[in-house]
Amino acid sequence: PGKPTEPTEAQAESMPEPPVDLSTDITDAEIHVKAKNFMRKQGLTIGEINEIFYREDGEIQPLFDDLKSTKMSESQVRIALLTALRNGLENGGFEFDGEAVREECNTRKCYDANNFAANFKNSSDLFDGFEKYERSNPVVKLSEDGKKKLGDLVRELA
Repeated sequence: PGKPTEPTEAQAESMPEPPVDLSTDITDAEIHVKAKNFMRKQGLTIGEINEIFYREDGEIQPLFDDLKSTKMSESQVRIALLTALRNGLENGGFEFDGEAVREECNTRKCYDANNFAANFKNSSDLFDGFEKYERSNPVVKLSEDGKKKLGDLVRELA
């Protein structure tokens, strides 16, 4: 009974390499300046951002599974807000592509085909200059109210 011995050079060469984990926390330096301003205004920390997103292969990916809502309409809006945050962190544009949100809703089993556009219209105060959702022009920007709601959502999910 003793202490573990170091592997010989031959043993070390035949040992499998540990898997390389390419996922990392998002650092302050990687966040767009507009996203930093948003975080400061909303009182959010980089730690809270890292509770819901991570970086993998250079791209920001969602870490959350639970949107903490049982309503399809609320889940859809939450996906839209979080998609806007992801874009904001990457490029400073707090906006989302409605068609990407549609796909994500489908994946997360909260897609309501009959009310998809209506759900955006019913939350139009969250979106800048929003009158109606159009597939031909699916990019929607967050309003100041939308950014405030997003700040609340990050705190709820983190």
